[in-house]
Amino acid sequence: MGIYERRQREKNSRIEAILDSAEKLISKEGFNSFTLSRLAKDLELSRGIIYYYFKNEENIIAKLIADKMVLLFDILKSIPEDLNGYDSIKSVLEKFHGFLKKEVNYLNLISYFTTCKLSKMDIKHIPYYQEYEILRDKIFNVCLKSIEKGVADGSIDADVNPPVATYAIWAGVGSFWEFMLKDNVLREVKLPYLKRVDIFLQEYFRMIFKALKCC
Repeated sequence: MGIYERRQREKNSRIEAILDSAEKLISKEGFNSFTLSRLAKDLELSRGIIYYYFKNEENIIAKLIADKMVLLFDILKSIPEDLNGYDSIKSVLEKFHGFLKKEVNYLNLISYFTTCKLSKMDIKHIPYYQEYEILRDKIFNVCLKSIEKGVADGSIDADVNPPVATYAIWAGVGSFWEFMLKDNVLREVKLPYLKRVDIFLQEYFRMIFKALKCC
């Protein structure tokens, strides 16, 4: 291995360690405890080393989101192309549901990234934001194409407007997550928080499937 390759591998390893530690810190203590100084302390590194790779906390969060969106898009690309439109969109949402159960920080990261920091800085100037936008649009189009296919092949109700339906589905997921962040939501179910989230998602997607299906 040459000098360049070795240094690149060391760089990638350091970035991976920073991202892993950042996600663990956010998951355990929330965003208020997430600072470059705290991250440097946890990793036993100088703040300058963290700053060399990421200029601020927003850059780290954007990179975490972009990496997770790459994983999600790869999962969605595995859906067979020979499915009818209804089965395709159903598979998209089922795989998305499975992804959320595994990547429990995903929607929290997006919610924080796209709302809490908007008043403090121009989000489009954050590194990795363009990557985030490209992946977001690709994932949106997977959903859109499935619904368009379903309307065309008759497996989805002909009255469904594909772009509007797609926006409604993803807007619903975002709104649902903001709602679920409230401590009192579904307390009467008397289950752990993540289990309550899972139950809510199952019901939400069940209603979507029923609304889309051609009678």
